[in-house]
Amino acid sequence: MSQFRDEDFKTMSMCDPQGTGEKCVAVALTPEAVGVRDTKDPTKMTLVFTHSEWAAFLDGIKKGEFDL
Repeated sequence: MSQFRDEDFKTMSMCDPQGTGEKCVAVALTPEAVGVRDTKDPTKMTLVFTHSEWAAFLDGIKKGEFDL
């Protein structure tokens, strides 16, 4: 399984770095895998996806598959 460094993770500029309650995720793209973690508690488990899994997820978002 891929190891991620803290500096590998990026968050959206819309995320509130002051921690006023907004939850965001941080994403790390490495040659081996994609890591996703909660910005409110980065010590919790990082979810790890293959690049093809991540691409399928992003495609689903663009197509509105997760719209309520």
